[in-house]
Amino acid sequence: MKASLSLLLLLSGAIVGSQEAKPVAPQGWTMKAADNSWILSPDGLASGSSFNLVITREESTQGKLKEYLDAIWAGLGDGAKRADKVDEQALGQWQSLYSSGSVSQGEKSLVLSITVFQKGGVRFSSTTVADSIVTHEKYAPAVGPIVGKMLGLIPSVPPATTGAVTHFEAAFPPGWTVKDVGGMRMARLDDTYDNRRFRTLVLMPPVPIQGSLEQTYEQLWNREMKSGTITLRNPGIISPEQGPQPLRRRMKNGLVVVWEGGEGTVGNFDVYTQLFMVCGNSSATPVLAIFGVGTGSILDRERAPVMQFLESFTPDSPVGRSALFADRDFVGKWQLELSGAMSGWYTSSGGYLGDASTGGLENLELKSDGTYTKLLVAKSPQLAWTHNESGHWKVEDDKLLFTSSDGKAQKLRIYGKVVLHGKLNMMTGLDDDARIPTDALEAGCQTETLVRGSCLFKYISQ
Repeated sequence: MKASLSLLLLLSGAIVGSQEAKPVAPQGWTMKAADNSWILSPDGLASGSSFNLVITREESTQGKLKEYLDAIWAGLGDGAKRADKVDEQALGQWQSLYSSGSVSQGEKSLVLSITVFQKGGVRFSSTTVADSIVTHEKYAPAVGPIVGKMLGLIPSVPPATTGAVTHFEAAFPPGWTVKDVGGMRMARLDDTYDNRRFRTLVLMPPVPIQGSLEQTYEQLWNREMKSGTITLRNPGIISPEQGPQPLRRRMKNGLVVVWEGGEGTVGNFDVYTQLFMVCGNSSATPVLAIFGVGTGSILDRERAPVMQFLESFTPDSPVGRSALFADRDFVGKWQLELSGAMSGWYTSSGGYLGDASTGGLENLELKSDGTYTKLLVAKSPQLAWTHNESGHWKVEDDKLLFTSSDGKAQKLRIYGKVVLHGKLNMMTGLDDDARIPTDALEAGCQTETLVRGSCLFKYISQ
């Protein structure tokens, strides 16, 4: 089944005006120009499947952006069913509104998503039309880069010079369906019992590292997360407060991975998403992970295949190694709130600190001379105690190492520094790799965090 041209033209609206920006069809897609819009479709659709992206030409702004969105839906007639939720997002200088739903044509029902954009005195719309939810979710990830490049949300990233790109071989999780889409490789696993729960991995072509890893990551973040396909909400570590604040870690395969993620929507699905950047020598390979959460929460076992996929990366040439962090990055006074994060915690001497109902504070001073002091004050319904400690500390790559004055060694993994609620935080976690890093602020994993405690410990700068 293919969406009718008359429907697509109806979606594009009767628009006149000049177009300063024109979409470019990615590899494996075809673009056709209509009178007032462009229609882009992936090649090689399976029999009975259809997916079209309709981008209208710019027109002069008349009225409010919400009225523009409402008018498009009203133009679809009585067969249109629209979800109540409308997501709003700022994309550079553009403001956007996103909504999803469906439209019926006789016995046919098409899945829709409509995004309207406005900047200054111009506006336009982007609409996806698919034969089914499955088809929509399969091709929707390619829409973000198309619209993002068209809007110029970030400078175009030039291809790396010959010989500068690190190419990786990687093994997708067993049992996942893998296919090539528009120059990307995509793998997907659907839940047998809940069609709203799914897992998708998108392996993208490498890009040059330009400036710092954070600057390169921000370009990718803007490209993938600020183009209308994925709408993030609930600011935290992820869905960041001030630009992306990616975490770093050294994988067991020796490669560096930089990432953020968050809770949001893709189409009419609630999702938890993470954008990873696997670093080579002078290029980085993006990996987008999208989890359809349905009515539940993402679990450790569901995130595990993603980490295993990242661990499977093998470079085509050796990747140099330099330390991720240094002592000077963390000198200062820090405070850790232990309430709710104490489950399974022990003192350096092996004393039990309590269960999930335990709370307390740890004051940690990391001095520039390589010494530290630590004061822990905590209590549970049955006990109250304090613990004083001092000794030497140092940073090795992504590890924070403590050697107390009585000779006991402790180790934490460092993930970086982020600003949360206006305060600088040092993000750390246990170094046993037994749990995949997650936190309530990353969303999608609230149940796990409540039951098992946090994987990420936030030391607030004092």
